Amino acid sequence: MTEETREYSMQARCTRLARGIADWLASLQVAEAGYDLGGIRDPLSGVVAGEHYSASHFAWVQLLLSRQAGEEPERVRAARLALDFHVRTSPEEYAPKTWDYHWDFNNLAFAAAFGLLGDALSVEERDSYIVSMMTWRTNPHHAVNWVAMRCLGAAMRHAFLGLPEDALQAVQWLDFVLDAQLSDGGIEDVKGESLPSQYHAYTACLLHLLLEPDMIPRREKDSRVGTAETPASSTLAGMLEGATSAPVESRVRMAVVAAARWLLAICGPDGEMNVLGRGQRQIFGYACAVYLFRAAMALDAGRAGEYRWAAESVLARLERHVREDGRLPLVLSGLSDAERAGWYDYHHGTVYNAFAAVWLQKAADLPVMEDVSSMLPATGVTHLHDSGLLVLRTGAYFALFSKGHAGAGYATEAGITPHLLMADGQVLFSCPLGPLAGKYGERCPHNGQSANVWAPVWAVPYSEEGALAVASAGKRNCSSWVAPTGEHGSIVRHSEHVWTLRLQAHGAVWERRLAVGPWHLEANDTLTLSGHEGNGAVLVRPINISLPAAMPVDQKEGPFRLAVFPDPIAPQEKVVSAGGVMQVLASERLVSIAEKTESIRSGWRLRLRSGQGGDGRIPPVVTLSWDPWSRLWKRKQRLMHSLWQRHGLAVSYVEPAVRMADVVAHGRKLAGNDEYSRRLRRSLWPFGTSVGNGLSLYSLLLPLPFARTFPSLAAANTRYWLRQVDRVVKKAGAKEGYVLWVYHPSQLEAVEVFGAEASLVVYDWTDDWVAALPDSFSEDYRADLARRQEALLRRVDVVFAVSEELARRASAYCPWVHYLPNGTDTSTFAPVEREWREGRPCIVYLSQITERLDVALLRNLALASPQWDFKLIGPVVCDPAIVAPLRELSNVTLVGAMAYVEAASATAHADVCILPHVVDALTATLDPIKIYDYLATGNPVVSTAVAMHPALREHVRIASDAEAFRRAIADSLAEDAGARNVRRQAVLAHSWEARADELKSILSGYFGGGECA
Repeated sequence: MTEETREYSMQARCTRLARGIADWLASLQVAEAGYDLGGIRDPLSGVVAGEHYSASHFAWVQLLLSRQAGEEPERVRAARLALDFHVRTSPEEYAPKTWDYHWDFNNLAFAAAFGLLGDALSVEERDSYIVSMMTWRTNPHHAVNWVAMRCLGAAMRHAFLGLPEDALQAVQWLDFVLDAQLSDGGIEDVKGESLPSQYHAYTACLLHLLLEPDMIPRREKDSRVGTAETPASSTLAGMLEGATSAPVESRVRMAVVAAARWLLAICGPDGEMNVLGRGQRQIFGYACAVYLFRAAMALDAGRAGEYRWAAESVLARLERHVREDGRLPLVLSGLSDAERAGWYDYHHGTVYNAFAAVWLQKAADLPVMEDVSSMLPATGVTHLHDSGLLVLRTGAYFALFSKGHAGAGYATEAGITPHLLMADGQVLFSCPLGPLAGKYGERCPHNGQSANVWAPVWAVPYSEEGALAVASAGKRNCSSWVAPTGEHGSIVRHSEHVWTLRLQAHGAVWERRLAVGPWHLEANDTLTLSGHEGNGAVLVRPINISLPAAMPVDQKEGPFRLAVFPDPIAPQEKVVSAGGVMQVLASERLVSIAEKTESIRSGWRLRLRSGQGGDGRIPPVVTLSWDPWSRLWKRKQRLMHSLWQRHGLAVSYVEPAVRMADVVAHGRKLAGNDEYSRRLRRSLWPFGTSVGNGLSLYSLLLPLPFARTFPSLAAANTRYWLRQVDRVVKKAGAKEGYVLWVYHPSQLEAVEVFGAEASLVVYDWTDDWVAALPDSFSEDYRADLARRQEALLRRVDVVFAVSEELARRASAYCPWVHYLPNGTDTSTFAPVEREWREGRPCIVYLSQITERLDVALLRNLALASPQWDFKLIGPVVCDPAIVAPLRELSNVTLVGAMAYVEAASATAHADVCILPHVVDALTATLDPIKIYDYLATGNPVVSTAVAMHPALREHVRIASDAEAFRRAIADSLAEDAGARNVRRQAVLAHSWEARADELKSILSGYFGGGECA
């Protein structure tokens, strides 16, 4: 299909919609003689909506269609009947007088239709129409779109009749309208209070009509108004230049372009642009958007492709809702007309159908733009500051947030809650608190609307007894939920990827901190309620998320996952909402606020598989390790080395930072050849050290001393460290994506800074870091570390947990958790030939000596077993005083650190290997590598009841005290030799190579290469 053909097709599609509506309205036009002759009877209410503007707009679209398709006498006749109806009934403002007569709408449509009729009117008819035009009135209120209609109507009457006062009035009203446009392009409809997107679109369309040559009606001579000369300008805007010293046409042109860009910014991937403010999803907003986007293609040629995409998307949205009889539902909500949700209490389906048909046909009549292809808008974050809107557009999701507005009495401009949220092409949520039934939301609430927000809500305060009664009843039918609406809020930018929305209303403060990335969106919410005397308890929904009924609550197999916290979420309910049946994910609890301020924290995370549809190729890995790169490899080094060497991944291994004070203090070691000296040298070389093609080491530097004493210096060191990490990320190839891999809560700042741009953020959780803290750390420090631990679990995309217990804990915060236990180097830790020998049995403990060692147990064991020799292989990294009682024993030897291969050999030659660890909160979460290493040698293993891989537990003897340990070791020494081979075979499946293969397979699933769950 050529561009010209597609453009024509779009014109034809607009005309087809307009024609279908016009034909449906024609079937409803009153043909019987009488007062209503020519009016349009609404099929739902059964009345002629004469006080509105269905008749005048019906006439306008019929004349547009007759001109577009050639002479169609029936359309012209129907239009003239409708205009006659208006001329006849307008002096009485139509008999029923059920609401204000819509003068501004009727004046505009009447003048436009009058200009299109031209010579088709007889002299008598023309005189009658001119009298009606001369005596029209305007409405008293100053909604901006109504003032824009007054401006346009006055300009047209001036062009037709030549009345100078009309030109002056048109300029004054134009100034009022242009003054309502904010610097970001948004046009407020009630200044300072309301910015509904559909009225923004309509007002911009009215401004554009000032630039349309076809809007200049032909002038005739009339003795009552003087001789009307042919306007010198070809547009109404140019014609008004003479009535003011300010440029008109250029101001209008700039205003229309700015308005079109504003509407384009908030337009969703499915063409949804009508979600802000009153009248959400009413059809005229979409029709006006089609016109505005097509008009902008000529005015703003540099973005013509984006406007074409938007126009086509919005038009397709309308086409999906066309009824068999050609009409459109007044509101595109999926509800039946009888429910009237989204209708103002004075509306009829015929009125907005006529309105929409006009703008669809006007869109079809705009000049063709050649050689323009549809183009998606650029991705990124758009902050429409003055409008208070935050638009997040990525290749994976689209989200629109608002700071909230007072709403000019309409409860449809909620803050904090997203106005539109889409993921992978699916609408997850739209239109908070709307569309509603009735003119004002608080007058005619639609069933379930109070739940239709994505934000914490709370119930009107009760007494303590009343709250408990409501909770025990199982249904809260004596109170309504309070949502974040009705006031102006704020949007604060912390960085390109971190924003805070805040709104204070109804005695509460809502705050939402957004973390924005290409593949994820996270909201951390805080609802703060202040105590008031007598309030007692209130019912709070920290989690209140409405989802389409078609979306499973637990979306684990689709292209995206929605995780909510705290977890679990209960109960789950279904409520009827404006968009049809919705699933409301809700968590409710009573909160006491009688004498204090209570802050309730919650949140949610939307995460998409970044490589959806890809080939499973994993981007470069940037690992912020907690251990230096050394000859004594642990889990971190093993996994990263295997991912590089075995699977070809590019890995940047960032070691723990080195303090400049240590470099200075140990300057003499810079020339050394030991591991510490090499690490010091690496810290002074910012370009990294290559271990092999694709694996690089980075040891970062903290320049400022005394950071442990002065928080400001610690913060400065953190900033400097982040800048160094930034260099590593960029060198790793950040433009093509990367996996950010972290190990400790202290790396939370790095996740916040670099996680948003990462293709995936991984937390390899190897220790309960809070439980691992020595007793010397303060309670405040412990609490802060616990908070950071929880924040990290919520923020990352994937958690690999070393133990089942850590996996269970992580699942409460992160949707993607994988149990990935430790492993062993089966080639280094291997059985040795065991010759019969005399001598004392050798019992080996292989590990760093830390507080985890149960010194009392080991001392009692050694005292009770003088016939055995105990060797502790590994450096003492705890307070030496802790192990001092062991040094006094003749059968206990603290060997100290040994080379890796030598330590493995010494372990293999042992008779029994032991793990006498303290059983506490920390060891209940670990997965000791040494157990895998022990079993790889085939040696019998005796351990306290610490956590370990469940498949290996049957090969380990468990003992709780010294006597039990002594018996277990004795049994081990007496066992059959064949048991060694059984243990060896059991652990072969748990090699580090097998772990790396498993890890690579899981990671590939996140990049389109298979299942990741």
